[in-house]
Amino acid sequence: MRYIADIAAFTILILVVAFCSTAYGKNDQRIYEYDVQFYELSIRFDVERKSFSGSVLMTADALDRLDTIVLSASSSTLTIDSVFFNGRRVKFTHEFDHLNIIPTSKVTAKRSFEIWVFYYGVSKFHGEYESGGVLFDKVRGIDHIATSSQPYFARTWWPCKDVPDDKATLNINITVPNPMTAVSNGILKNI
Repeated sequence: MRYIADIAAFTILILVVAFCSTAYGKNDQRIYEYDVQFYELSIRFDVERKSFSGSVLMTADALDRLDTIVLSASSSTLTIDSVFFNGRRVKFTHEFDHLNIIPTSKVTAKRSFEIWVFYYGVSKFHGEYESGGVLFDKVRGIDHIATSSQPYFARTWWPCKDVPDDKATLNINITVPNPMTAVSNGILKNI
């Protein structure tokens, strides 16, 4: 009987791992054609509406020739307003949890480029272990906002290359309503 229980637990674990790696970890293969160097993320939270809006500036190096630049961006929680490639507004599509950006000119290998995305979203996250995103909650009558991004949930609250092994530096600018205080890891630059 113990052996059957162990097999059942192992099977459930495999199903959970398979779900995480397919539902949230399945990326368009073109996302691996560039290496992110830096993000400048600016985000504003609206507690009343359980929503957020922001922009992200991404600097990356092309590893191959790029006809389309792909970012992770949840189709169910994010709406993309506009996208800029090296300072020029460009066309894009947003579907199947990916933002497909068509640059104004082809990007050759070993060239740096910038993508600037403006977006807004509504949280659908309620704190479940197998999910992630922005959590709007009340604890003892006090509003709290938290984010959960690992391993593949950053895409639910900001467009990015949501691949845990592509490391980049990040500046984050957070705006919250009074009397809330924004807290993050890293080094505080200003208030």
